[in-house]
Amino acid sequence: MAKNIYLDTGPLVAIINKRDQYHFWATEQIADIDSGLITNPAVLCEAFHLLKKTNKGMHGLLLLLEEELLSVENPYPNEKKYIHKTLRNYQNIRASFTDTCLIAMANRASDSLIFTTDSDFNIYRDSRGKPFNLISPY
Repeated sequence: MAKNIYLDTGPLVAIINKRDQYHFWATEQIADIDSGLITNPAVLCEAFHLLKKTNKGMHGLLLLLEEELLSVENPYPNEKKYIHKTLRNYQNIRASFTDTCLIAMANRASDSLIFTTDSDFNIYRDSRGKPFNLISPY
């Protein structure tokens, strides 16, 4: 398994919300991961918003953070120019700020994986023009 696994909003919400269409898939994937998961504050904001009406959604997300099963890095201050460039490059598919932060994080190391349910990650490329390694249902 890759050294760095960057977690997107979709599987994070799916792991916590048993009614999510990807819940079974995401929980199966997480069982095979033996390294820590890394995310960013934008993913957390999206997840808290999407889980606000889910029974124990906030509790589940806080538990992952408190038990340090999920680490949080903020790529924006150091990689602001790259993130802005990526947002502009993918404006035709309306790339989100969250996605471009994950792209910046995963771009740092060739052995990274992005854990996502977002099919746009099949389109995104790293700074060398190569596709990202994904854990994805697509």
